[in-house]
Amino acid sequence: MQILTSTIREFQKLSSGIKTNPILPICAYLKITDKSIIKTNLHQFIDFSISSASKGEIFLVDEKLLYNLVNVTNSELIKISASDKHLVIEDERQSLKHQLQDITHFPAIPSAENEYIPISDETIAAISVANNLTIEENIPTIKSAVMVGKNHVAATDHFIAYKEGIAENVTVLLMKQVAAIISKLTNVEYSTTENYDFFKTSKFIFGFSKSELNYMNIQEKIILNGSALESKINKQDIISFCDMAINSSYSNLSPVCKMESELLTMDDDGFDIHLKKEMPSLKCKKAFNFNPILMNKLLKSIPGEEINLYFDSNKYFITDDTKTYLSLIMGIYE
Repeated sequence: MQILTSTIREFQKLSSGIKTNPILPICAYLKITDKSIIKTNLHQFIDFSISSASKGEIFLVDEKLLYNLVNVTNSELIKISASDKHLVIEDERQSLKHQLQDITHFPAIPSAENEYIPISDETIAAISVANNLTIEENIPTIKSAVMVGKNHVAATDHFIAYKEGIAENVTVLLMKQVAAIISKLTNVEYSTTENYDFFKTSKFIFGFSKSELNYMNIQEKIILNGSALESKINKQDIISFCDMAINSSYSNLSPVCKMESELLTMDDDGFDIHLKKEMPSLKCKKAFNFNPILMNKLLKSIPGEEINLYFDSNKYFITDDTKTYLSLIMGIYE
């Protein structure tokens, strides 16, 4: 069997977000046939379509050894073959081999039972923004998941909450690692079964087991009640100030910045460090303290050059002119 090196590298990049299962040794192998390359850790899998002249051949290939060769080779093709009790991986000059594995030991891959639903690139972009606001946790919580449902994408880390309307009426919970993979896709379709969700492109299917965490309709908590616009601000002005505040503070914790009319400030009293930036366009009904790290996570994720600032029910909101998205900033107020 011969496979284009470029094809293997594409698969390597695509599947890098799927962590190898450390408990089950067989999951350290890729299943390679004349039609596909499959990687699984029992919770997630990618079934990637390939084209090979070899018909009917199926091998279990040690993922680490395969990539060791692929990452250094200049050859256009990688050859995979069986020799006695070994599997041989080689290019024009180098070869690696390992013990042949019984293909019947490779885990079965689930398949979609229902029709696939098209998912727009705009929805994928919204998932990407929302996922930037989640955090990685060992035990799944609302802070580590993107909620897709009720025609919205939503997420929160308990400091910032974000939602964006979407056309699709699908309900799916995406943990941070899963959402990171989906965020890179285009021209996607979605399907689901009782235990698995599936995202499909023209080249591959990415599937994952459903989380023990249930979907939560957090988007209904992010509501702006018709308040008047307070400020229209170039978001790069805030981003640059936040960067300066983060890099200037010696505190082990994030510095606290303050937003008030026509002014951004940061005071690190412990080290007697003080920053100030005048912003004539900034109008605030009430002074607002914020974490510059979290603020930058939001501002660097959302589209557009300008943001609109609203104050409602003792909370600040950020959105754009068309209210495509809405983000609630949960801060400390004086």
